[in-house]
Amino acid sequence: MDSKNESNVSQLRKSAGWTQERLSEHSGVPVRTIQRLEAGNETSLETLSRVADALKVEVRDLFVTTGGEGFAAAIDGLDDRRARERRRQFTLNTVGWSLAVIGVLVGVGGAWGRPDHVFTYVIGGLVIVTTGLWIVRGRPRSQWLAVTTVWATAVVSLVYMLTLGWAWWVYGCAAVAVIALCALATWSLVVDKHRGV
Repeated sequence: MDSKNESNVSQLRKSAGWTQERLSEHSGVPVRTIQRLEAGNETSLETLSRVADALKVEVRDLFVTTGGEGFAAAIDGLDDRRARERRRQFTLNTVGWSLAVIGVLVGVGGAWGRPDHVFTYVIGGLVIVTTGLWIVRGRPRSQWLAVTTVWATAVVSLVYMLTLGWAWWVYGCAAVAVIALCALATWSLVVDKHRGV
C-alpha cells in the first residue's frame, strides 16, 4: 500500500460493531496485520481480499483514497476476479442444488411409478443427489470430476430410458434437465479456467 492510500478499514470495522480481534477471527488475518492495515501500512492483495470478504465489501471500499494508478488498477483487478469467482460459485451452487432436487425426484418418483425398478431409480437418484452436493461443496478439481460423473449418469439415463416403456418420461425429463445443468456447469468451469479464476 502506498502512503497516499488512506485506509477505511477502521471505520468499516467499527460500523460493523467489530473489534480488531473479531475482524481477525473472521478474516483469518493476524490482529497485528489488521492494526498495520488500519494505520495505512503496506499489506498484500491476499490480505486485503480476506479482510474485504470478512467485512462483506469490495476491496476498493477498504480505502478512502488510493494513490498511484498501479495500486488502484491492482485493486480493481482483484475486485473483478472476486466478482467472477462469486458468479462462478453461484452458478455451480445453483447447478448442484438443482441436481440434488432432480435426484430426489428421480429416486422417489421413479420408485413410486415403477415399483419393479425401485432399486434402479433409488440408486440413480442417489448418484445424482450425491454429485449435486459434491459440486456445491467441492473444490475446482472435484467439481470437474462431479460434472464428468453427472455427464456419464445422464448418458446412462438416456440409454436406460429407451428400455423403460411407459415410464420413459421419468428418466427422460431428468436426463434432459441433468444434461442442461451439466452444460451450464461445464461452461462455467471452462470459461473460468480460461480466465484464470
